Amino acid sequence: INPPPAGYSQVILPQKIQIHLGSNLKPVEFTLNGKPVTSPHQFPSIANFPYKVSAPEEVTIKGKKYIFKSWSDGKPRTHIIQPNKNLNLKAKYK
Repeated sequence: INPPPAGYSQVILPQKIQIHLGSNLKPVEFTLNGKPVTSPHQFPSIANFPYKVSAPEEVTIKGKKYIFKSWSDGKPRTHIIQPNKNLNLKAKYK
């Protein structure tokens, strides 16, 4: 591979994406990289940037208990996401 010519430069811009964390229940407090966030929660990111997401095992809303069943991506309750495009990740409780 030949080096670029003298004076050559190239700008590389990161791909921007949106990540949305939600649930079939509202509100649910998730953790994102160890910090609490309340659903629904949306934030900008850069493609392929890793985040650790976690949903509570149990949620109580209006006196009724709900148990975590799954994430929409099929991964465990606590896992790493590293999306390369917009992501709508939803926790399901029953």
